[in-house]
Amino acid sequence: MVRPLLALASLALSTAPTVASVAMPSLFSDHMVLQRDVPLRVWGWAAPGEIVNVHIAKGEPANRIRSARTVTGPDGKWEVSLLPLPAGGPFELQVLGQNSLAFTDVLAGDVWVGSGQSNMEMAVASSKDAQTEIAAANHPDIRLFTVPRRSTEFPMADAYGTWARCSPETVPRFSAAAYFFGRELRQQLGVPIGLIHSSWGGTPAEAWTPRPWLRAHSVLGQRLGAYLEGLKTYPERKAQWDAEMETWRRKPEAERGPQPRAPGGGPGGGGVPGGLYQGMIAPLVKYPVRGVIWYQGESNAGEPELYSELFPMMITAWRQAWNRPELPFYFVQLANFETGFNWAWVREAQAAALRLPHVGLATAIDVGEARDIHPKNKQAVGRRLALIALADAYRRPVQGFGPTYTGFAVEGSAIRVQFAAAQGLNARGGTVTSLEIAGDDRKFVPATGTVDGQTLVVRSAEVPHPVAVRYAWASNPSANLYNGAGLPAPPFRTDAWPRQ
Repeated sequence: MVRPLLALASLALSTAPTVASVAMPSLFSDHMVLQRDVPLRVWGWAAPGEIVNVHIAKGEPANRIRSARTVTGPDGKWEVSLLPLPAGGPFELQVLGQNSLAFTDVLAGDVWVGSGQSNMEMAVASSKDAQTEIAAANHPDIRLFTVPRRSTEFPMADAYGTWARCSPETVPRFSAAAYFFGRELRQQLGVPIGLIHSSWGGTPAEAWTPRPWLRAHSVLGQRLGAYLEGLKTYPERKAQWDAEMETWRRKPEAERGPQPRAPGGGPGGGGVPGGLYQGMIAPLVKYPVRGVIWYQGESNAGEPELYSELFPMMITAWRQAWNRPELPFYFVQLANFETGFNWAWVREAQAAALRLPHVGLATAIDVGEARDIHPKNKQAVGRRLALIALADAYRRPVQGFGPTYTGFAVEGSAIRVQFAAAQGLNARGGTVTSLEIAGDDRKFVPATGTVDGQTLVVRSAEVPHPVAVRYAWASNPSANLYNGAGLPAPPFRTDAWPRQ
């Protein structure tokens, strides 16, 4: 709980204006985690020209170990930068102006943002072995912050959430993927972990992308423009619909007929271009973080070619907003699921982001559920994301990736496929499944595969002169190719033939 300080700095008292109180965004609260080993950025609002002193203190009585002082500008905004803190705590963050604020039980550690759509939003209470996981979730050095759903027409200054200690009382409604990711990092690193969860089910990536970046894209810019034009007439259309609905309600039920259709194109929805970035990401970008994890793509599955451009653009935009050109960004490739559209293409579109540095793909092709778009095994998802983070962001000697296709060679009537991260390559069950091979006619037929060291030799008697191989190239494949670290191979194809 924020409490007033009993002793104020004399300078702050003597110069404090009387027209406004010092205020701060909700990211600053009791139980917060500050990103370790980087300059500490602290900001807020007060009266114009007000002197603001900021201290980080530790111990009882509180010993100030970091301090900074500033004066608010004409707009009432203020910001300071304090020297980095090593991992540890608890600390107290003190802010002194006309009034005083003190945030207690503050830790320094690693802060990660978890974002995306419903598979990131899915709560621990809905995950595999939920009751057992909840009962064991007593991790006081893991802190949880959830950003409420908010789509806005302008960038927000506050995320309107609250930090909480991870416990059986606070974890059930928190993102399962983010929690299991953070739990693994806490176990492996031994430092406090802060998890900021900001997701909204059923939302497309363009809703999470800043509008200036959308405007610069030929297709997405047109869609944004059409939305903004429609917004001008929305109040009139909404008023007309309200009147029609009132008339409809007054009719006897037997005479009502179809309900009037609500007007589209209004503000506040999860699909509004740039709306979720402005409402749920923009308030976070001044807060230093270690990296981002992301689980999304289902809502963009119908346009894989566009997504292959949009997703890397969104990542780059977020990195620019955080002023971290190589901010670690790790994402979950869509899990196996029985759908009418071949999700192999959108998985390939997701993988297009791997051309950026410090971007990692966590494969979920083996932990999905054919009849449920929200697979419950978020433990595997969180662990695989954490392994990528340990290997890439933390430079730990762990294998973070499954066998990843790198190239192929035709060898007579067979094709030899090469991989990276293929030590201990194996097929669970003994025979590689979900393999197809094709000749010049581009007609794929089932094929057999033999593991040969760190390569895979693929053939079929039906294709004596093969030119291309595909693996797990379906929405719900039976994928069983792994490396010695127990990580699955992502779906791949050796051809570059257009989607049909």
